[in-house]
Order: sequence, then C-alpha cells, then structure tokens
Amino acid sequence: MEMSGSLILIFAALFLSSCAALGLPANIARVADEEVEYFVRAEARKILSVTENANKADLYQFHLASLRSGEVGGLDSTGQSVGNYQIYIDDEWARRALRDGGYPHALRMTLAREIAHDIAGDALNQQALARTFLLGRAIGQGISFVPGPAGAAGRITSTVFGLIGYVTADIYNRSADLEADRKAIEYWKRLGWDCRVWVHMFNSDLDSNETKAYHDPTEEHLEQAMELCPSLLDEERELVESRIAEQRTKREEK
Repeated sequence: MEMSGSLILIFAALFLSSCAALGLPANIARVADEEVEYFVRAEARKILSVTENANKADLYQFHLASLRSGEVGGLDSTGQSVGNYQIYIDDEWARRALRDGGYPHALRMTLAREIAHDIAGDALNQQALARTFLLGRAIGQGISFVPGPAGAAGRITSTVFGLIGYVTADIYNRSADLEADRKAIEYWKRLGWDCRVWVHMFNSDLDSNETKAYHDPTEEHLEQAMELCPSLLDEERELVESRIAEQRTKREEK
C-alpha cells in the first residue's frame, strides 16, 4: 500500500510538472506600446479579412512580447500563436515594421503565418500531442521505481515514449509549419501582395543554414513558396533552384 501511494505521488508530480511546462506560452509577459499594437492589429485585420475566419476577426487578440530575446522559455521567433485566437508578436519586429520602410512585409509574413497556425489549431494540437507522450512517459517513470521486471519495463517504456514523442513532434512541427506557410501565401495572393517576398526571404535564409547536416527545412519552405508563386520570374526560379542543389550537395559531402 505504501509503495502504491508513493507511485501515485511520483506520477502526479511528474505529470503536473509536464503540464506546467506545456502551459508556458500562456504566461508570456506582454510589452505595452499602444501605437505599435494599433499598427499590428490594423495589419492583422487586412489578412483576417481574406481568411476562413474572416467572420471571427473580432475574436482575435494580438499582443506584443519580447520573443526574440530568448527570455520567454527560450523562444527566438517573430511570432507565436498559442491557440484560442491569441497571437504574440515580437515587439521589436513590429516596431521596425512601423518605423522602417523595409519591414512592413516582414511583419505581414509573421502575422499571416501565425493566423494560419491559429486557424489550423496547431498550438492546441501540439499541446495535446505532447501531453499524450508526457503522460505515457510519466507513467513509465513512476513504474520504474518498482523493484524487479516491472521497474525495468517502466524504464524502457519511459525511454520509448520520450523518443517517439521527440520524433513525432519534429514531424508534426515541420508539417504544420509548411501548411501554415502555404495558407499564408494564399492569403497574400488574395490581397494582391507580391508572393515573391516569401521566396526571397527563404532564399536569404539559406545562408544561415549552410552548416546543417542531413536536412534543412528551409529548403522545403523555399520550394513550396516557388511552387505557389506563379509571378516568380524564370531567371529567379533557376537561380534559387541552383542554390538549393548546391546546398544539398554540400551536406551530402560532409
């Protein structure tokens, strides 16, 4: 009975700590800047007007936060959808879009992508998926304290759940990101904005990913953007395709 009670306490502690970690995005500290917030909302409403959630535009809330500082759970991004129509935008990214003529499209890309993530329910799906694997892992870790074969099985179960959870999350995130970009580019096209901006952005990102081995998700995003952007000139397309082939050759030679 005493062992059973201890297992329950261990399981509860592990599961609660896992859920607390998953709940981090909801606790992102906001940055107050009324002028920038108004600008972000105005840009977001343009995009929302051509989405599947156009009739739910009033439900959306856009918050500013220091997402690129790494202080928020290690985040280093320009935007973060946390589900339930709540989207956070990096305050410096938005401020530069407002005050620097070269950045409005960069902010619009972030907004379109995060709105697409929200519409798809990616944040909530990711949290549910993570909780499933964390629950299995927590149960395995709890059983691992039992002496004998049951404890050994618990340790194996915990490890297996951890590995499967890691691989599944990676596959899901890559698929969700690609789908979000696809929808975001479609929104741009409906608004009459130049979709070549997406191609040029991903193309420039290749420079920062040259050292990656085996796989570079930037290439998938770039190829998808080229496929979805018919206005891309033939010479631009040929140049980008050549760069992608060169990057893949470099990785294969490593």
